[in-house]
Amino acid sequence: MLQAVQRDENVFFTGRAGTGKSFLLGHVKKIAPKQGLFSAATTGIAAFNISTTLCASLVFPLSETVSALVDGMTVHHFAGYPQKSNSIIDSKRTDLIVTAEELLSHDMDELKEATHVRNVEIQKHFVRTKKLSAEMKARDESIAALRAGFTDAFESAFAAMAVKASDAFHVRLDETILAQEMREDNVQVQFNEFINVTIPSIIEALQGTITRRLDKSHETFDIDNTKLLKREKKMTNQVESHERKTAQAFVDEKERRSTTFVALQEEMHTTMRTDDRQVRRPHNGSISIKGKDSTLWEALAEKKQSGMIETIVALTSQYDEVRRVREAEDAELLEKVSSAMERLHTSILSSFGEEKEGVGDT
Repeated sequence: MLQAVQRDENVFFTGRAGTGKSFLLGHVKKIAPKQGLFSAATTGIAAFNISTTLCASLVFPLSETVSALVDGMTVHHFAGYPQKSNSIIDSKRTDLIVTAEELLSHDMDELKEATHVRNVEIQKHFVRTKKLSAEMKARDESIAALRAGFTDAFESAFAAMAVKASDAFHVRLDETILAQEMREDNVQVQFNEFINVTIPSIIEALQGTITRRLDKSHETFDIDNTKLLKREKKMTNQVESHERKTAQAFVDEKERRSTTFVALQEEMHTTMRTDDRQVRRPHNGSISIKGKDSTLWEALAEKKQSGMIETIVALTSQYDEVRRVREAEDAELLEKVSSAMERLHTSILSSFGEEKEGVGDT
């Protein structure tokens, strides 16, 4: 026989196996699946806890409801349900019902406590996640500012070096080389005047006895001219070689700087990845960079910056040294050319002047 007992918000079904306790409990679950806590035991008791609203709507006895449920059953049969009240009924299963009620209340308390603990843990997790997100955002902003500072420093240094190199080339092209070209044009004019005016007049004055000496002088002049052409060709080759070396030096310097910048950028990326791995290591559920770690980070950044500045200063010194060496070589080469032209001019004037004096004496 299936019996139902209601005590406040707890409802108990008792009966032997096969009397329909689980069937009726399942029906109540379908009616109000979110209204209470349902449980069934192998001791012949089924119980559920219902809310105040559902408790007001469920009033025992459940004769009509049970009869409606039994009509659809083919295996289980029920003898009937006597009317029960909220008072305790003396029965052999009263102790079991009381025990089940206590267990149900205990389970409800444990469930509430577990839910509260889980909610607290979830809230702590949310707080830690929010803190970690703020720290990661601050780290990214710091890295972006550092990268922007390094980029501006490199760009300004490169621009300053480019301006210095451009000014040096402008000075060399517009002043030094232009002055030497003007000097060369003047020497060429004087040489042409000497060849086309001075020598013909002297030859006309010294015809006769000076023919052989003049022929010899022509031969000497041809030899000197050949030497001069060879020397000029050599100087031209040296100038072309100097231009090629200069162009190649600029190409090599550009490639070296590009390689240096790429290496520095890779080193920065490697450092950032290392810092990222160090920052992501959990420490007591939170991340912080203070004290010695902050001082070490600042020291490393200062060391890298000083190394880069020393590299830039070394490059500037190397550029100045190469510029001084090449200026000295160019000045020496032009001085040699000028000295050779002056010696040739003096030799020719001396030779023809002696002949002119000899002719006057005779």
